[in-house]
Amino acid sequence: MQERPASIRDVKLRGILLILSIFAGPALAQKPTPKPAPAPAFDENTALGALRQLPKDAAKRLARIEARDGNPWPQRWYLLVYDPAEPRGLREFVFADSKLVVARTLSQFADTLNATDVIGDTAVKVNSDQAAGIAGQYALTNAVRLGTVNYELSKTSAGIVWQLTCLDPRGDQLGILIVNATKGSVLSHEGFLKAPATAAPAPTPVPKGVAPRPAVTATPAPKPTPAPKPAETEPPKPVVISVPAPTPKPAENKGFRDSVRKLFGSE
Repeated sequence: MQERPASIRDVKLRGILLILSIFAGPALAQKPTPKPAPAPAFDENTALGALRQLPKDAAKRLARIEARDGNPWPQRWYLLVYDPAEPRGLREFVFADSKLVVARTLSQFADTLNATDVIGDTAVKVNSDQAAGIAGQYALTNAVRLGTVNYELSKTSAGIVWQLTCLDPRGDQLGILIVNATKGSVLSHEGFLKAPATAAPAPTPVPKGVAPRPAVTATPAPKPTPAPKPAETEPPKPVVISVPAPTPKPAENKGFRDSVRKLFGSE
């Protein structure tokens, strides 16, 4: 059978396909640039949500955060900032309903501030909703009902800590929790006899009058005599470098906030 000659239409179609393969080929082979992961969002009603709304220069000089009657979130957050231009060295920013309502140079929580009181805007890793969850777990473990929490974030000799004063629905004090604001560990739980199984236990104090046990040191074994090296050494083995898995994105904390509200009896 004789091969049919290509028509003009076929020749034009082949030419178009050839041009497309030349210009579109490299573009199709190039991988799209991945978009950067979005920054984690903080609930605006939390302490870090209020901190995020401060001017950058003020946020870097954060020295203290206060709030009262949180159930579990308070109506107002008081952020105290060190201001060297003021005689008292302080400026207070008050947030209500996720909005800045007042900025003043007086505060009911401190008379003066200095540079050593500064915490900054990056050292705090435990947000107020996480601290409220810890308070709720302690109340649940000790079979008491938690009404409200007074929050206080400051720098102490133990580091940057949350002091959580826990009150029952009648306003009577249940206990005071000291939580490391960077690691989330519970440093003390005054008033709560039992600690949740998931909470980091406080260090056991050494009784008075008991001398610490002496450290036991083992005698090192004699080092073996190394064998003589062969005339021809083996080529060095390739070094395998393990690449760590990517850090997972933070999960949406809506379910966590609902659980905290249940612990406080808000729902």
